[in-house]
Amino acid sequence: MGFRKLSGNVPQRNSDFLHDNVSLHAGDGGNGKVGGAGGVNSIVRLVLNTTGDAVAGPEISVISGKGGDAVGAAAVRAGAGGVARDIQIFDLAQQDQVDPNGPPNVVTLLPNATLQVTAGSGGSTVGTSANGAAGGAVSSLQLLGSNLIVDAGTGSSGKIGGVGGSITTLKILQDGNIFARTASIHAGSGGDSALGSGTRGGNVTGLSTDDCRLWRPGGEQPWERLYAGRR
Repeated sequence: MGFRKLSGNVPQRNSDFLHDNVSLHAGDGGNGKVGGAGGVNSIVRLVLNTTGDAVAGPEISVISGKGGDAVGAAAVRAGAGGVARDIQIFDLAQQDQVDPNGPPNVVTLLPNATLQVTAGSGGSTVGTSANGAAGGAVSSLQLLGSNLIVDAGTGSSGKIGGVGGSITTLKILQDGNIFARTASIHAGSGGDSALGSGTRGGNVTGLSTDDCRLWRPGGEQPWERLYAGRR
């Protein structure tokens, strides 16, 4: 999005950025004795000019696949959640634009877009015969936009639960008056183990921000929520 092959085989950015919403969803793993792994989102480059939509929810979403479930009397283990890695999303829409279709004599602003990157959760199990699976990790992520949601996958429960997905190397960017207003960042929770110790939750490491406004003036509570896994 926002790229064209102007010369040779190397895509180049161009001025005709996509103004519509974008949803990129990798496939879920299939169910079986051994659940299939969720699909991966890797090497994703999106350059857009997308404003908010009060109805649509996240306007720009990149979601990796959920792991397949472990099913049947001979089930062994669930499938791991798909990872999200090496992703760059730049929403160049100017923030707080005036809505030209708003009511007369009232300044109404267009909503700012939400960017979502989510790794897949581990597939589920039934009973205590099959092992759970790991949640997908998020790594090497760069985001430019207003409202940001980043979630690693949750590990699933089973005979031995799966570990929660971690978030590694996340950079929140700023360009002119385009900067993060809100950010919700969650590593995955670990799955419960029917036999043995519970499994660990995911870590958040390598988080950096350019100039942003994730704190209210005066030192009140932050707008962002930053949670590592619960185990």
